[in-house]
Amino acid sequence: MIPLAVRSSLLVAVGLFWVSGCSSTPSASTVDGGSGEAGVAASASIQLAPGMSGEAALDDGAKITIPAWAIPPTAGAMEFRVARSTATPSVPSGQTAASAVYTFSPGYTTFARPVKLTLPLTGNPTPEQVRVYRVDPTTKMAKLVSAEVSADGKTASVLSYHLSDWFASTTSGGGASSASAALKVTNTVPARWINVCVTSQVLTYPEQAEALPTEPIAVAPPGTIGWNSTQNWYLPQGTYNFCVESVAAGTITSPPGKPSRVQLTNVPLKAPWTRSDPKTTDVVYGALIDAVEGPCDCSPTATSISNVHSNGNVGGVSNKPTAPTVFTTTDCNHISRIATYHWNKGAGQTPGTITLSKDGANVFAPLQAAGTPGQGGVKNAYWNVFPGIILLPGTYTVVDSDPDTWSQNAESGGKGFVIIEGVKVSCP
Repeated sequence: MIPLAVRSSLLVAVGLFWVSGCSSTPSASTVDGGSGEAGVAASASIQLAPGMSGEAALDDGAKITIPAWAIPPTAGAMEFRVARSTATPSVPSGQTAASAVYTFSPGYTTFARPVKLTLPLTGNPTPEQVRVYRVDPTTKMAKLVSAEVSADGKTASVLSYHLSDWFASTTSGGGASSASAALKVTNTVPARWINVCVTSQVLTYPEQAEALPTEPIAVAPPGTIGWNSTQNWYLPQGTYNFCVESVAAGTITSPPGKPSRVQLTNVPLKAPWTRSDPKTTDVVYGALIDAVEGPCDCSPTATSISNVHSNGNVGGVSNKPTAPTVFTTTDCNHISRIATYHWNKGAGQTPGTITLSKDGANVFAPLQAAGTPGQGGVKNAYWNVFPGIILLPGTYTVVDSDPDTWSQNAESGGKGFVIIEGVKVSCP
């Protein structure tokens, strides 16, 4: 029987104004290179801005697939990353590890659209044996999640609005009372996404409550590369009420439109799904009939990425800061991006490294920056790094490897232009 787990910047300078925008071309990903990081066997990454889609993959088949507008429209560029850890999975009692631990990042962010994560499995288990877990980055507790296992038992894939550590395990359990039912959702609208989330339910087997979903299923428009217009959503057996949400897909230059929703009530999901007897309850959506404007209450709210610090301004700039680029934060923030500005009299500059220091010591090792163009296509006017760290309250200094071309002016107090983006989080 199938287990409950088997379910389914561009940065633009306008004149000399500091503005975040979008790029139509993702930065190149680094594939399966030894990262040199402690506890990391291999990693791959890709840098994207809102509106962009892409994928980063390891040679073993682990990958992260990002659809257009997964990054909240208000956010700047992000680096998406998959890393294979050298750590041993902490599987629940009675289960056996079926994958390595994979870290997908950036964490502490709720995406506007779910990303697809693929984990390679060991031992070619049957779908009925596999369970997939996400480790909450705050509580460190492993949560059983909805995943789809390939027929050959080589991979498990999940759709998630949140990233962190993931792993798979196998169990020898089975039987109708531990099997999931399946809601098969089909989207026939070429330019809209369909999201379905649970509003309430009555379970046939109350012990299956641990597998109730905390995120909706997302069904892509037909023809969307790397995604499906039909998804099986594997849920505990029972009777459900759902909220169905429809959202315009958006284009590279225009964000998604306003959502609308309808209710789907008293849906029986009481036939166990197994590989030998794949029974599903089918629903098909084109345009929603009698829809109400607004999102479903059970849909996740995308994280609002904010400026932890920014000293850019519209004044004319000179090279070479005359004062240390220092800032103070009183909150804990998960830092998703740091960008420095190298106008350099319209010539830009080949990217070097950026780091932070505190009390004379580096907070992280210097990170190689990726360049994005400025006004008029000035190459590498902006340097971007994506540290993915939690910054504790304190006073920090931004360190740029090429101060001779780093922009500053009187309005910034002689400090180098920098923007630091992140999400406020609870302090560890």
